[in-house]
Amino acid sequence: MIVGIIVLVAFSCSPLKKLPGLESQADVAIKQSNYEQAYVHLKQYLDISESGNVKPKESFYLKMAVVCSQLNKVVEASGYYENLLNKGGNERLILDYTSLLAKNNELEKELEVWSRFQSKLDDKNLQAQAFNRQVVLLNQFQKYEEVDSLWSGQTEDVNISPEAYFSYVQAADQLGKSKNALKACNTLLKLKPDHLEAFKWKAKFLYENAEKRYQAEMAKYNKNKNATTYAYLRRDLKKISADFRESRDLFLKLRKMNPEDKSYVKYLKNIYLRLDMKNEAAKMDKLLK
Repeated sequence: MIVGIIVLVAFSCSPLKKLPGLESQADVAIKQSNYEQAYVHLKQYLDISESGNVKPKESFYLKMAVVCSQLNKVVEASGYYENLLNKGGNERLILDYTSLLAKNNELEKELEVWSRFQSKLDDKNLQAQAFNRQVVLLNQFQKYEEVDSLWSGQTEDVNISPEAYFSYVQAADQLGKSKNALKACNTLLKLKPDHLEAFKWKAKFLYENAEKRYQAEMAKYNKNKNATTYAYLRRDLKKISADFRESRDLFLKLRKMNPEDKSYVKYLKNIYLRLDMKNEAAKMDKLLK
């Protein structure tokens, strides 16, 4: 009886009795979006718990992760998220953690987290987000082979974002896979006809491809000028002109979108010269002066 009374008195005098109240105060502060105050209460809770050898529940660490995230305490929040995820975690944790990392430009870490947990995702939307962000980030880090590998292994039901589509276009272009890049760009423009960067890429790609073929055919003809090679030249230039015309149409649309960008005018001038449209080329030349 005396021992029980001593224990009761000891607990009543112990700082541990403050824990329920501190957690309740933190919950109220979180509901009110007063994360600074919530952080103070939770830190007090943690300090008292550690000094009293009391291990907080996982729900406490989740609150700490959320509050630290809201306060942009990235390192501290990352520690809580990592511990929770290592114990199993859930998809919501992964989304919250990667969002925190993206918001604070911790992109290498974000990429690593998506890669580590992608196989554990069941939600289709989250699977798509993991795929899209990895494609974008790998391309941003110039890991083009990894972009290509990830893209090749995608499932048909993945909802690919415009940003991921264009990232793949850039990566495939860098790898010399121009057909794959053009196919992805065409798909992107069907999904998002006003995608400016895709417009630019396709217009320049068609122009540069046509110009290379034009130069190659002219060089071939100049080595052996005769009626037969001239006939072949005319035939091949007709095919090349189709790409020049498609490129021209795209550059005209780009010029309407951004009349101040004179780089489009330079391309149009060269295209008109290749199409033997001298008057139009002269107009473009005046705009450049």
